[in-house]
Amino acid sequence: MPNLIEINPKIKHSPILETIVSICIPGTIIILSILFLKLTIVSPIYVDYFLPIVIALSAISYLYFKKIPLASIGIRRKGSNQSLLYSIILIIIFLIYGIFSYHLKLNLENTALKVFLKGLYYIFVIALGEEIWVRGIVFNFLEKLKGGNFALIISSLIFSAFHMRHGMDAIFFALIFGLCFGFVRLKTKNILGLILSHGIFILAVTDLLI
Repeated sequence: MPNLIEINPKIKHSPILETIVSICIPGTIIILSILFLKLTIVSPIYVDYFLPIVIALSAISYLYFKKIPLASIGIRRKGSNQSLLYSIILIIIFLIYGIFSYHLKLNLENTALKVFLKGLYYIFVIALGEEIWVRGIVFNFLEKLKGGNFALIISSLIFSAFHMRHGMDAIFFALIFGLCFGFVRLKTKNILGLILSHGIFILAVTDLLI
């Protein structure tokens, strides 16, 4: 009996199907987490720590089982310097805006060990998971499907949805953040710098500034 997958590769590698799957997996996780939170089945602290871990593990598992080349989603050496430079500039702009708009100041209560451990968590769990899903997997498939501008807009909307449990202000900021980081992804074809600077930004606004 002939192998239908070999005759018609689109059955196995349909961009539309891949996009739906890549969006549905994190989307389902987010919706269930918000539902559990609203029904008070779990506490906000549990969701804040559990959700990023699940997203990161599902992202890595998805890459592994689908055998997606890391270079295709922006995890590669080429363009990493530009990705880091542009994203750091954006992070500095965001932080300056936050400091002057919300009168933030340095939090002196943190210990070096606490900052280091939390920095690792923010970079290698939260930022890694979100960047692989949104500006890696999803962005890559959407770009192949409808082009870079389409991928930029839709992936930014998805990224903002990741933060809906924090309220409308977080959704709006995440949309702006997503558009800026998506632009860097579009221009550099790299997400390594985005992962690092994303994690640093979370560390700054969560623990270093009050």
